[in-house]
Amino acid sequence: MNKIIYITAVLLISFSGITLAQDNNYLKITALDNNVDIGIVNNGKIKFAIYYSINGDENWVEFDTTKTITLANQSDYICFKGENSKLSTSGTKFANFTFSKKVAASGSVMSLIDNEGLIKTIPNNYYFCKLFLNCSTLVSAPDLTAETLTQNCYNSMFQGCTALEQAPKICATSYE
Repeated sequence: MNKIIYITAVLLISFSGITLAQDNNYLKITALDNNVDIGIVNNGKIKFAIYYSINGDENWVEFDTTKTITLANQSDYICFKGENSKLSTSGTKFANFTFSKKVAASGSVMSLIDNEGLIKTIPNNYYFCKLFLNCSTLVSAPDLTAETLTQNCYNSMFQGCTALEQAPKICATSYE
């Protein structure tokens, strides 16, 4: 009986570790207040599709950029992914997040490129340009896990993010 309980505990810990590792591959936004509205603005009418899942629900839904999603409770979270060759194309044509109250970002923005956050090369110039522009309620930034950067790929990404408590972790090793 003790062996069965031990094996069950080991399996549960192992599977929960797998889930956590997968969550870390997505861009994850966690509410630090109740009733946090989250939006994505499409400046320049770029064609992209971003999908979201709330609180680990396996049902991914396409984000409607004409609406906002509300995280009702503190510690609720939303994960984002997509398969987008372009998210921003210049300093005037870009997508950016909006938050009504305090949030913490974690995981990887690379999931907006390949659904899983496993790709390590940013596909075009300006890709994440202004992604969190003027998000003054963003207190922590996600990891910037790209190994190969492109011109202006992180340009003004955190401009106006006055509540950030520390700089994002950048993993880049090369530049195209």
